[in-house]
Amino acid sequence: MSKMAVLQVYRTFLRQARRMAKRGEELEFRKPVPDNWGYYGYSETGLRYQASTLSELLGSSPSLRVALDLESLDADWLRHVVRENFKDKKTASTAEVPRLMGEALAALRVLLEQLYLNRCSSSCTSDGVRVDATSKYSTQAGTPHSGRNHNLFSYRIRITNLREEPIQVMGREWTIKNDKGAVVVHVPHVVGNAVVGQQPIVPPNDCFEYISGTDLDTPSGLQSGRLEIAVLEGGRPSQTLMVPVRPFAHMRPEVQRQ
Repeated sequence: MSKMAVLQVYRTFLRQARRMAKRGEELEFRKPVPDNWGYYGYSETGLRYQASTLSELLGSSPSLRVALDLESLDADWLRHVVRENFKDKKTASTAEVPRLMGEALAALRVLLEQLYLNRCSSSCTSDGVRVDATSKYSTQAGTPHSGRNHNLFSYRIRITNLREEPIQVMGREWTIKNDKGAVVVHVPHVVGNAVVGQQPIVPPNDCFEYISGTDLDTPSGLQSGRLEIAVLEGGRPSQTLMVPVRPFAHMRPEVQRQ
């Protein structure tokens, strides 16, 4: 494996860091969004979620050195990690180079996927409830669910309870627009209309997440909405909140590269 090939991979990492800096991006590592619409469950939060995600993403690259003590990572952090890893492997033997290059290329694919997910995500905290949304283009086989052209997207909603009381997710409303600004899906708020058929109770410092999806008649679009959240005291609702979900993009990968 030539030094030129190693240098090209190194420069590709730094080029992505420059693009992050230019856009003012901060990267949160996110687990891949599966296509199993209707899935739901509880999840880690904060640094534990970041560590679990990195372990899942980089599990096949044990020699990579990545800091785990930050929830959001900027361009300076990426440059530092890239330089430290390449510097650390500078004295590697010729026999080790192919394996290390394989790990570097795998890490580069992870970075590119994470940048894509980051650009298709939103986060908002309101009244002590944090809502994270992440979308991705779905390549699963099938036909459009609504007769529109087959631009199919899966998305994950994570609801983290930062309050001192337990909360219950009661329902939701959604507005989904295509890239021309036309509304293609509208799910109105109906009291207690649930999420994926569930009304989960989320204890303090816990997180509930679920997977759903939509299809569009254009290669990209925008989704926004609100969640109906009940604050529980003594096991009974004491307050109802309508927590916003910040707009997040549905976008085919080739669109975000333009």
